[in-house]
Amino acid sequence: MKNTFSYSLLVLFAALTSCGESMEIKQARLDSIQETYQNPWNETQAELIVGKPVRFSEAGASDMNMWYSHSAKFVSDSADSSGRLSSVEFTFLEFIVTDSAIRSYSLNKAYYQKEGPTEEIAGIGEEAFFQTDDSLFYFLMARKGSRELRIKSDSISVLATKENFIAAARQIMEAM
Repeated sequence: MKNTFSYSLLVLFAALTSCGESMEIKQARLDSIQETYQNPWNETQAELIVGKPVRFSEAGASDMNMWYSHSAKFVSDSADSSGRLSSVEFTFLEFIVTDSAIRSYSLNKAYYQKEGPTEEIAGIGEEAFFQTDDSLFYFLMARKGSRELRIKSDSISVLATKENFIAAARQIMEAM
């Protein structure tokens, strides 16, 4: 994937700058989100995705005035056969305006479809898609209302299966 992080930021900016709510309404909603937000994921789900024990590695949060995001990364302690440590990263976004979440999801999905085939996944939020290169990564993006979830794992193995990845995503979205 080529520079997907920069593209995602551009997509978020485009989606959010077209919203019509007043800044006071947006700020009130953001304040409410920050007061009630809890991590929708945990180490058990990260281990289900990676297929082996993991440890918490890093986290981040940002308040972009029109959305709030929180992310966490978990890394395995043991390397795979190529010497790499397996990891999974979760990113949660809560948009001030639901239409912005819808636009962000749609624009990101179109971008990922240009990078390779995607698969619609039913039963995870209102809409979700999955993508893999069948050798190095799994990626899932889902939206439910004004909330968006992104999960990326750089571990594909006998233990790190697509089924476990999707099951963990389903659990997280249900908690959101």
